[in-house]
Amino acid sequence: MSNASLLAEAQRYAEAGISIIPVGLDKRPLGPWTRSQQEVTAPDKLAAQFSPPEVTGYAAVTGWVSGGLVCFDIDPDKRGEALEPVDPDKVLSDLLEAVRGITDASKLPVFKTGSGGYHVYIRCREPGGNAKLAGVPARNRQGVHYIVETRAQGGYAVLPGSKHPSGTTYIRLQGDLPDTPMLTQEQ
Repeated sequence: MSNASLLAEAQRYAEAGISIIPVGLDKRPLGPWTRSQQEVTAPDKLAAQFSPPEVTGYAAVTGWVSGGLVCFDIDPDKRGEALEPVDPDKVLSDLLEAVRGITDASKLPVFKTGSGGYHVYIRCREPGGNAKLAGVPARNRQGVHYIVETRAQGGYAVLPGSKHPSGTTYIRLQGDLPDTPMLTQEQ
């Protein structure tokens, strides 16, 4: 996706009240983003942030600034460290099945990540912080490969159209962030 296309999508999301930041190929924010955790940048102010050639993607700032946006980040075992099988497709299927009694799962934004994992979004009034939710034993420093983590207050998640370090691109599978359903804390 060209920088002009990334900018157009970033502006569309900002108009919908979602805080957006530009990212580089390493998926890290380009420049300070503390202010973006506190307020949504006006759409007309994003052009300068998306003009540098090192911009290869964009990300949604999660948490209260984006209306309580929470991303469930489902990761494959990219390094072959897991001591048990990791199937991101099964984890996605199980997650969507688990929410069927709570909300219409077809309305949840689901994006395929550049690594072969998934991002699934919800909103809630108290999004909490970034958390590691599920993992399997692994041959690594932590002794665990985290399969599911949240990106919430103080976090961000890379969005469709962005390039991944592997050379692939993040892809939208269903839904759109502005239409992310709001769930209660109990749900």
